Amino acid sequence: MHENLNLGNSLFKGLNDKHGLVICGYEYGESKADAKYEQQAATDEVQANPKDLQFTFANKTPFLGEKALKVPYDNRIIKWFELWGHRMDRDGLGDDFTKSIMQTNLSNTQANRVEDYEEIAAGIDGFVEFLQALEPSVILFMGSKNSDFINRAENLPKIEAVLGKQLGERVVETAETSGAKFRVIFQDFEHCRTVTLPHPSGSVGLSDEYIAKFAPRIGEILREYKTKRGF
Repeated sequence: MHENLNLGNSLFKGLNDKHGLVICGYEYGESKADAKYEQQAATDEVQANPKDLQFTFANKTPFLGEKALKVPYDNRIIKWFELWGHRMDRDGLGDDFTKSIMQTNLSNTQANRVEDYEEIAAGIDGFVEFLQALEPSVILFMGSKNSDFINRAENLPKIEAVLGKQLGERVVETAETSGAKFRVIFQDFEHCRTVTLPHPSGSVGLSDEYIAKFAPRIGEILREYKTKRGF
């Protein structure tokens, strides 16, 4: 059932195969720094087929080796969870909360930088298939354009067919800062809460201190999720 889905880490029965927390980026394109680490890992340590391994988003060392712990995109998201008061466990397969997290991307395309956002937006059907299979409770979109993509007139009905009707309006927030401001977007559906954040490795001038300012609201969403799942 899950063989053709756009999965970024292992499925754990009863944890992230249904009603889990999804981290969703644009595509499998990586920054040049991310690609450098993953290329080194693949060269230095020949690994088995990832489908034969078990690994979490927080700890991909069974797949990529120790250099997986240095991938900038992953590390920044893991840092953000700490800033929000909900640390991921990177020891082995970690705790149930960590294993309830699934990584994916809106598109299967890959490049060092997004060349065509329209191509990504047009790939919504694969993402809808992913949602149908996993029925997530929370989605954290990485990259502000993701919110615009799912809310296009031709896409939102497909999303609502899986996540339920939108509850209220999208809420776009920024925080007070002496530096660059970035949008953080909150949007709830009947069966899923979503937060759209700036892209962790593609947003120039984005500081961890800025992301930490959203800890009260995002932290509460994560607390609600943990309570609902019994973590």
